[in-house]
Amino acid sequence: MTRLVADDIIAVLAEIRHCIDLSRSDLDVEELRKEAIRSVARIEVDAGRFVNEVSAQNSIHDACVRRLGYIDVAEFDRAVDDWLSGRSDALRVAVLAKVTNDAQRQGLAEVLGVSDSRLAKASAQDLESPPADRVVTTVSRILRDTGLSNRVKVLHNYECQICGCTLLLADGSRYAEGHHVQPLGAPHNGPDVLGNIVCLCPNHHAACDLGAIALVADELRPAVGHFVEPSYIDYHNTVVYRGNNSDE
Repeated sequence: MTRLVADDIIAVLAEIRHCIDLSRSDLDVEELRKEAIRSVARIEVDAGRFVNEVSAQNSIHDACVRRLGYIDVAEFDRAVDDWLSGRSDALRVAVLAKVTNDAQRQGLAEVLGVSDSRLAKASAQDLESPPADRVVTTVSRILRDTGLSNRVKVLHNYECQICGCTLLLADGSRYAEGHHVQPLGAPHNGPDVLGNIVCLCPNHHAACDLGAIALVADELRPAVGHFVEPSYIDYHNTVVYRGNNSDE
């Protein structure tokens, strides 16, 4: 039962993201949630897990609200809006409590647009700090294309472009993370394109995110089919890299 709760919630979040990717930013959060639940319900009925869409929608709605621990559907919608605004902590913590296997964890990381290693960082403060009340009317967000990040990782065989290392997981698979050299969010507003993404190990990903290291184009490990645009590296080194801001 717990597994199905997480699967339903992740599927709903994936459908919400899909709506945004299809430029359905005219929908507010409530409409996005309803449309996502309807889409997931149709899939569940087609798979034979429910006799009709009404029962499927009721079950999936219950998974997203009561079984996820929210007081009401408005609280779930606020958590979703925070996620779409780039603040996924509340939603991440809530869904993580229902995750029971690696496949669900990886699916949640992909949907939320965070690295799997960061997904595990759920602090007690996250649980005790509910999102502030606010009125939201519409949603207009740019969400990263995880397919581009995955493509870069595959091209580099999941090896860090800085150190060449990869993480070998218990199941024999390899792990790395995609990093946007010029960050996507404000105030950087970098583009979600192949030339703005590098394949990094978790340590170097964190170092780049924190502006702890500069990037040298000639020292980045190359791969056929992937070219990092120098202008994004210049942006990282002049704006993100804190070595240029030692007085701060």
